[in-house]
Amino acid sequence: MECLPSSLLKLKDNLILGGTILELVSLVGLYMNDNNIREIPEEIVVLQRLQFLFLAENRITRLPSSLFRIPALQYLCLYDNPLKYIPASICHAKNLATLFVTKCSLTYIPPSISQCYQLRTLRIAQNFLTHIRVNYHRSLHCQGLTFLATIWNEDARPL
Repeated sequence: MECLPSSLLKLKDNLILGGTILELVSLVGLYMNDNNIREIPEEIVVLQRLQFLFLAENRITRLPSSLFRIPALQYLCLYDNPLKYIPASICHAKNLATLFVTKCSLTYIPPSISQCYQLRTLRIAQNFLTHIRVNYHRSLHCQGLTFLATIWNEDARPL
């Protein structure tokens, strides 16, 4: 791995996540679609400069809360994973602008997603959602949301 640029790493069609990758602390982009990944290690938080994370077409069933404590994270692509829910800790993803969770098995989007101040694009089509609730107890910061894809969700209502 020493010959790879430390800011971008593309590892499609492999079977790895963790170990040496987590030592690349200058990483800005990580593309690991279609790698048969079952879980994201809690230690991913060491990648403090990570802005773009692609983990689509894997076997991820849960998201660690540490994922949303990566301060630079702006783009998270998780489509086509058997995720049932997004954890409430997503509220800590203050710079998240784009979230792709299309074609997962989502049944729940937490109200705390409304605290993702920078969220502009939310793709949640082809899930098992019947409604979306946001936390109205605080000011609704996701007013900047400019794209919400809910096609093929049963009776989904916009934020």
